[in-house]
Amino acid sequence: TNRQVTVSNTNTVTFSALTISSPTAANSLSLSTGSTTTITGTLTMSANSTANNQTITMNGTANLNANAVSIAAPTGASPGGPRITCASGGSGTFNVTTTFTMTGNSTSTGSATVDMLTCTLTVGGLLTITGGSNATGVAELKLSTGTINANAGWTFTSGANQGNAKFTASGSGTINL
Repeated sequence: TNRQVTVSNTNTVTFSALTISSPTAANSLSLSTGSTTTITGTLTMSANSTANNQTITMNGTANLNANAVSIAAPTGASPGGPRITCASGGSGTFNVTTTFTMTGNSTSTGSATVDMLTCTLTVGGLLTITGGSNATGVAELKLSTGTINANAGWTFTSGANQGNAKFTASGSGTINL
């Protein structure tokens, strides 16, 4: 069953942990402008085994805070996979206190994507992007005019297909290491 949750208030909503996990259905969490969503534990996006997406969308000035982020490799067909997106024209912040890890697909064509566009991503611990071991297993962080602060460093890892751990900039964004 596909599920959608919207945080639509302008207060803070707090979770001890948040896992988006349905291997065969599309799921989404939409954060409305002015909202703050805080996860005191880990934000986990589990593997999705079909062409459905698991999506978190930051709209407008929505803010997302997490102690840690773990995005597992999708195992399904493209375009299925985990997505964290700053909606067009958004200016919210995504703050991660400790580590942020994201892994590309090693068994099929789905991809893991974090698209910050015009928002700000700040990671207090190590930011790790691991490409999948097959030719199409992409893990990608995108930015246009927003900001990425990788306070403890940024690492790209992969085996035979190193090009699958990607950072794509399409504008004049800022990266602080």
